[in-house]
Amino acid sequence: MTQAPYSMAGAAARLGVSRRQLQTIIKRHPHYYANGNRKLFTEGDIGAIMKGLRDEARVAAARKAADARAGKDRSPCRSSSRTQGRAKPRSTPSGERTVVSMSTEARKLAAEIRRKSSSTGSATRSTVHSFPGK
Repeated sequence: MTQAPYSMAGAAARLGVSRRQLQTIIKRHPHYYANGNRKLFTEGDIGAIMKGLRDEARVAAARKAADARAGKDRSPCRSSSRTQGRAKPRSTPSGERTVVSMSTEARKLAAEIRRKSSSTGSATRSTVHSFPGK
């Protein structure tokens, strides 16, 4: 008799990790089969993931031991890449015009030209009549 496949939640519980951690793990160890948009796991898939995690741990321990023998330190850098305060707004030191101000001025001039050309008088008179109110 074959066992029913495990869902993500079931496989995560079987591995002893959270569902989110399992999503990260299967990116490195894609042992599952898809049923539509669901990922399902057999007992063999879970065993393969466990073996892959053990192999990763073994390789990491070997690398760490080799680095210790070679005198290398792979500890993370203590400096923070985060900014310590709010960034100050950038300003331009020169008095030169920026592209933004030039384009703004160009738009204003174009609008002014359009207004002037549409307000010129026409040679024909308007045929609009006003009707007296009732």
